[in-house]
Amino acid sequence: MPYKINDEEIKILRGKPHIARLVYYEMRSVMDFETGVVGRYRRISERFFIESLEVESSNGIQGSKPTRGQIRAALKTLEKIGLIEPLGGYCFLLKIATRDDQARNKLSQISTRSEPEKKHDISFEFNDIQCTENNISARTEPDLNPPPVIPEEPVYKHKKHYRPKQLDSPDGERLFQEFWNLYPRKEAKKKTLLAWKSKKLAKQWDEIRADLESREWPDNAQFIMLPTTYLNGERWKDSVAQRAEEDAAEQEMMERLSKKLEGKKWD
Repeated sequence: MPYKINDEEIKILRGKPHIARLVYYEMRSVMDFETGVVGRYRRISERFFIESLEVESSNGIQGSKPTRGQIRAALKTLEKIGLIEPLGGYCFLLKIATRDDQARNKLSQISTRSEPEKKHDISFEFNDIQCTENNISARTEPDLNPPPVIPEEPVYKHKKHYRPKQLDSPDGERLFQEFWNLYPRKEAKKKTLLAWKSKKLAKQWDEIRADLESREWPDNAQFIMLPTTYLNGERWKDSVAQRAEEDAAEQEMMERLSKKLEGKKWD
């Protein structure tokens, strides 16, 4: 239905932000001419204004569209200068817009807000018309307290399907870092971490730490087993005799290497 902006509206809008004027023009185009109410028959929202005011790209003109914040600011401006009055949700009264003569008698009976701070329990009646915040905002405003989303359990079709590896306890990562700091040979950290996770070794950390602290490690880190070998072989469970054999073998290896470096013959 065609509409015409009256002189008073033009006077008030002059010099106001461009986005505020555009928003008001869009509201006038969907206004109920009997009551001057917007949002009664045709529901409006921030998305309505964004889509209506979007500029498409063409012939070198860059497209653009207003943001939700700009729409809210424009509505606040229109309310401040006295052109609109919020009636709850996205329902507004256009206070000085031109209406039917019959509607002027109806508008005189509009009930005013008694407690504006109570938002969701207030209704505004226009004789036989009722614009309630609850049924307007339910479609235009998001739920501020949505129900919690429960993630679905992943379905594995095969028994040997890959399952993401997790640390065996909340303290697993911290204990692994303690192990890494204590172990004298720092190589293949990622593989060592995978071995730590897969075997869930945080539960055995006390035994591992006691073993690491009691061992006599060679000065040269090259003669120390890799940390992955230590974890995968569960070497902290070795007996004292086994440790002695290992230490003797490592010592013999070191001596032979020293002789070789000095140019001597092997025994």
